[in-house]
Amino acid sequence: MTVPGLMHAIDFGTSNSTIIVSQPDSSLLPIPDPIGLAGSESIRTSVCVMRDGRIEVGTAAERAKALDPAAYRSEFKRDFGDPTPTTLAGRVMTADDLTAEILRFLREQAQQVVPGDPALVVITIPASWEGGNQDLMRSAAQRAGYENASVVLVPEPVAALAYAFGERRGPAGRLTVLVYDLGGGTFDCAVARGTAEGYEVLGAPGGLDDVAGSAFDRLLLALVRERFPDETAAMADVRTDETDALRRSLLLKDTCETIKWRLSATGRVEVLLSELRPPRELVLERAEFEELIRPLLAETIGECERLLERLDLDWPDVDRIAPVGGSSKIPLVGEMLAAKCGRPVLAVDRPDTAVAYGAALFGRDLQRDQAPRTVLVNGRRTVCRKRHLGYDEVVGEAPGQVPGGPGMTVTVTYQRAAGARAAGSLVPGGVVEIQDGTIFNVTTTDKS
Repeated sequence: MTVPGLMHAIDFGTSNSTIIVSQPDSSLLPIPDPIGLAGSESIRTSVCVMRDGRIEVGTAAERAKALDPAAYRSEFKRDFGDPTPTTLAGRVMTADDLTAEILRFLREQAQQVVPGDPALVVITIPASWEGGNQDLMRSAAQRAGYENASVVLVPEPVAALAYAFGERRGPAGRLTVLVYDLGGGTFDCAVARGTAEGYEVLGAPGGLDDVAGSAFDRLLLALVRERFPDETAAMADVRTDETDALRRSLLLKDTCETIKWRLSATGRVEVLLSELRPPRELVLERAEFEELIRPLLAETIGECERLLERLDLDWPDVDRIAPVGGSSKIPLVGEMLAAKCGRPVLAVDRPDTAVAYGAALFGRDLQRDQAPRTVLVNGRRTVCRKRHLGYDEVVGEAPGQVPGGPGMTVTVTYQRAAGARAAGSLVPGGVVEIQDGTIFNVTTTDKS
């Protein structure tokens, strides 16, 4: 039964996924993996098909992969939209099929804690996803059991902005904030400016598809292979035992991820690589790891600069930077951001789950009918939270400076939504109620 006011907010991530339940009283409740680490608010985005046909997800899948590594998949978000299937324990599945299993698990766990079907489901997606992938995600949500809910997709950096300006930490006043979202599989960035009503997103977000935590893991794996070429070659020798070789490869990948997180907390790691044949000890300094990832982090900062350039902004125009995403916890991230932009870098609570909480806040605004609305002013896209826009506000949003003076007449016309016929003109002092997709045209005529 659908419960009015009940909402599920899901951050579908490459490495980890999170679901937040917004209850009818507007309280937010994270739903953990029932057998995951204590205190964790996320589940691993992984699936393992058992020999009896059961599908294990999250921590259960991580445990099961040692028994049958060929039936295990993770990081399939990067293949989302690719119709090429994979066979797991005799079951043929595409990346969107695997995604549906993640969403189904999240929904079932949420319903065990808070019974009832949600009226609204908000799912985060990379800013780069086009319409085809968006339709496929909606289909995956329906297959996961959300067929009776309204499914809304929100770009990950936009959800992160909702968190940055939301109840958990809200830059006050009319600050301009850049969200730097470095997750497990992708990097996204977006800029918003505080308003009297909340905030407005400036332009379209930016991002990079393959610069994130999993790329850092691959660099560490390459370093291990470089230091221990004979041992890694012997480990991967499938002539003796193909299943064992695959199992060792998966375990070594996990070890590289663990090394990454340990080096985020300490300056030196000493670890026995028991996956190698024979096992070897790896000693790695944080400085060595930072040199590996520095070029990739430089790419993310470069993408931020390209976004600012598209918005006709520069670093001095940004008041705060909000780093979110699990990989933003790496100390070098904050150091490079502060050194490059010279702006305050916020210490964000829960960077791993900030996007999920932001999706919940975004969805709560939808439920309150205060959701951001997209409008175009002379072709310039902007997002605002107001139901009404006034003449002066629309003219102020027009690209370039609108000439004024006693001899100039400024005319504002509008269409209710893209493709609709013109609905009328907006006169000085007037206000118009807007819908998502409303188009404004600001023109000037010399009457002198």
